[in-house]
Amino acid sequence: MARKDFIITGLDIGTSFVRAAIAKCSTENGIEIIGAAVKPSQGMKKIVIVNKSEVTELVRATVESAERDAGMEVDSLHVGISGGHVNCCTTAAVVNNLDADDTIKEKHITNLIENARANSAERGREAIHEITQEYRLDGHAVEENPVGSAAGRIEARVHMVTADRTIMENHGRVINDAGFRIAGMCWNVIASGLSVLSDEEKKEGVLLIDIGGGSTGYAVYFNNTIYLSNVFAVGGDHITNDLMIGLNIRADEAEDIKKTYAKKAVTADSNPSIIKIGMPVKNNKSLPKADIEMIIESRVDELIQFIKSDVVDKGFYSLIGSGIVFVGGSTHLYHFKDKTRNYFGKPVRVATPLLNMPDISTSDLNIYSDRHEFLRDPSCATILGLLKSGYNLRLAELKKSIGFFDKIFRH
Repeated sequence: MARKDFIITGLDIGTSFVRAAIAKCSTENGIEIIGAAVKPSQGMKKIVIVNKSEVTELVRATVESAERDAGMEVDSLHVGISGGHVNCCTTAAVVNNLDADDTIKEKHITNLIENARANSAERGREAIHEITQEYRLDGHAVEENPVGSAAGRIEARVHMVTADRTIMENHGRVINDAGFRIAGMCWNVIASGLSVLSDEEKKEGVLLIDIGGGSTGYAVYFNNTIYLSNVFAVGGDHITNDLMIGLNIRADEAEDIKKTYAKKAVTADSNPSIIKIGMPVKNNKSLPKADIEMIIESRVDELIQFIKSDVVDKGFYSLIGSGIVFVGGSTHLYHFKDKTRNYFGKPVRVATPLLNMPDISTSDLNIYSDRHEFLRDPSCATILGLLKSGYNLRLAELKKSIGFFDKIFRH
């Protein structure tokens, strides 16, 4: 492997599926996926581990499948974090520059972030992301990192994403017990944004909504940063549960109906208003299509109302200039795009992650593969974004090491 090449492995532990992807990364050519695997989840409930041994074995099996596909072993993982335990808030921080020349240095920005973390600290919670929205130098707003500028007082508005420390520790123990270590963590919504949002959308303003199995998260991007985000403990599994209760059927039958409805492949013999599930003849059940549609659409409508009301009430709806972008498995539901477009009154797209072919890769950071077509799906936005997140972290580490040696050998 060339000196500038490195391996990144992503792991997305979801309520419905566990996904792993291994990529060979290059500063010249981007991210090439060389191995990937997906397996149905077990031992999880609403992103919380309820059976440690089951999840440990599942993580090990999923990563090992990706390793066999890649033809190599890995030891470190970039892991996605999601669920209703994730909290988001915006806080202010201030640092006074006491240096004689008033030049802002990296240490001042580090102190600023540490102050923001301290201002938002809560017992039992751990910071995952600190996202700077705006800097102010001696009272004047600036958009870019101010290192190198001069100011006696540095202020910042910082968006914090935190998670429950116990849940994060349990994830870490499972991954360690499976034989791996954690190289980095990223909130699933941010990871999905890395894989499906364009720079133009993030500049002009976009609402990204990630509908997972156990929860739904969103983020409002504007001026290339996140201004608002939140999580609701409602996801695709709640649709399955509603179907199970409303139609008095088993959980596996409810999940099958949801998937059938998503694919628009409902079967109806002589009566198009009846949907049949189960094995023919003996175990066949006939269910009213109208009841199925009412249950699914009611839950989707409720979720979309939660999100829109939250964004409107907090005063950020006007920032959404480019529209709404959805990712997640539940976006396959019939007429999902049309219904959400009508409700929001803005452009809506369901984002399928780009997976370019190697022969059309460019100097821009992109993900490519000549295999793994199953990753071209809205439900795979997070796992591909975790590869980009890991790439960015590794690249930052390389730049720091280069800068260190430059200082040593400068003279």
